[in-house]
Amino acid sequence: MSLIDKLEDLVVKVDTEYQEKMEAVIREIVPGMPEGNVRHAAELMCTDRMGNMMDIDLYILHEENRPYKCPYLKELLEDRIARVTKMHENKSYAYDTDDNYWCATCGSHSYKEDSKTGYCWHCDTDNWIKEYGADVGI
Repeated sequence: MSLIDKLEDLVVKVDTEYQEKMEAVIREIVPGMPEGNVRHAAELMCTDRMGNMMDIDLYILHEENRPYKCPYLKELLEDRIARVTKMHENKSYAYDTDDNYWCATCGSHSYKEDSKTGYCWHCDTDNWIKEYGADVGI
């Protein structure tokens, strides 16, 4: 076996072990999450490595179209909202409103968006859905 073959085999083994451990972490944090979603979220976390580790919970929350409707995501979403609320305490700017869209992550119909990022003021995600009957003027 060449060194490259050995390297590839060892990396695959380590990656597999890493993903299995990540799946175990997700199962512990979000009991009741469907197994396919656990595997998919873990795969995204493992392949991204350090890309979005500041928002690692989004890998889990984005496994559902409407996280706010999922009982097994309730506590994780509440934690995210609490963290974002605390983050806003230190900001020197406010929010804008756009009553054409609501947030499909946290379910907010307050229409509040971060004035700098355009993300939901409550959960800091970019998961906007057109409000029924809204004239978006596009």
